[in-house]
Amino acid sequence: MERHLITGLHFAIIPSRIAPASLSEFTELLHAHPAIIQELRELIPLLDEQAAHLTYPLDLVQADGSSVVVPLSVHARHTMDDVLTAFGILDFGRTAWKQTGVIRNERTNSDLFFVTLEKSEREYSPSTLYKDYAISPTLFHWQSQSITTHKSNTGQRYIHHRERNGNILLFVRSRKKQDGRTMPYTFLGLADHVSHKGERPISFVWKLRRPMPADFFRRAKVASG
Repeated sequence: MERHLITGLHFAIIPSRIAPASLSEFTELLHAHPAIIQELRELIPLLDEQAAHLTYPLDLVQADGSSVVVPLSVHARHTMDDVLTAFGILDFGRTAWKQTGVIRNERTNSDLFFVTLEKSEREYSPSTLYKDYAISPTLFHWQSQSITTHKSNTGQRYIHHRERNGNILLFVRSRKKQDGRTMPYTFLGLADHVSHKGERPISFVWKLRRPMPADFFRRAKVASG
């Protein structure tokens, strides 16, 4: 867990053009600039005080049945890099494909869903203009990728995730960019299958194990129209 946190810090603060090649090089670079370390120590408590929501740690069951604490917080906002480093998908010397709404993590038997509520035809192709929206503070309508069928391995894994000890995790943002910057995702936590219908794509209703924050639900309703 500590390694994943430090790796996430690396991807958050170091420009790619000067990125160290390893964890040890990154820690050496940090220790060579004690003023930056001191500034981070002062900044982190301030950011905690400004947090809009009460957050909760994430505990998952791995594929082998053991539990693991993943360094993400439910109801906190996370960038894609935050999420991928927390799961060990993105690391030093290991890139990750980020242009997808679904990422599979076999180690923790998890499917990660990344949802953008406001979709424009300029930024999304007709096949990816999925109908994703909040139904209530605990229910979320989500559509699978356009090629997914009931009988496919992916469709079966989603439908029967509870019986298979699978984890469905939902990351949602209102829009792709705000004020010219890429928006982070609000992590809504673990979700369970309620119902599904249709295919190519399959329309799912998921129930969140923790209700989404009230202000986020209001924004999600507005964003999804």
